[in-house]
Amino acid sequence: ASGTIVSETAALTGVTAKIFATLGIIERVLTVELASVAIGTITVRRSVAGATVRVIPIGERGFKMMFRKLAADVSSGSIRNFYAKGFWKNTHATLALLTAQVLQNSDVDARIMHLLAAAVNDTATSTNRVTAPAIADTQDPDTFDDTAKTVPGTDLAATASIGTWFRMQLPAGDTPHKYSYVSEITGQSV
Repeated sequence: ASGTIVSETAALTGVTAKIFATLGIIERVLTVELASVAIGTITVRRSVAGATVRVIPIGERGFKMMFRKLAADVSSGSIRNFYAKGFWKNTHATLALLTAQVLQNSDVDARIMHLLAAAVNDTATSTNRVTAPAIADTQDPDTFDDTAKTVPGTDLAATASIGTWFRMQLPAGDTPHKYSYVSEITGQSV
């Protein structure tokens, strides 16, 4: 309720559930980071038998909420833009995702827009989270919006990934939000 971000470390030693002693009752889980990739499926719950927050699959290291610890400018200030990049990966070893599109499924606060990388399997980065990606690194017409974006080349080959840039725009004086944003990739497989 106070808006405080609390963290705790636990050692995973098999299939035994781990209870976080200092977290107490938590409203949201923002980040889980493993020291190494998971060798089994890890289920993150609010309590031992509670609702599942997220599942970390084999070979992954965790999850992180985009755009945490951000604040709008004062009400007499200006709009602030923040940027993050994530990836959609085709984890199938042999099948391509045909006619692949990245969609913005839900943005209840209308604060986040997306833009795809200029090429599949790109490695472009940005200096920091307030610097927009370079125009050469993003798909033309280089416009952050909430429309469906076709993956460059139309198909996402087996084991390939497409970078997706996200921009959160906070108006001056904007109050804190408990926002939810859903990005998804769609397509067909043969």
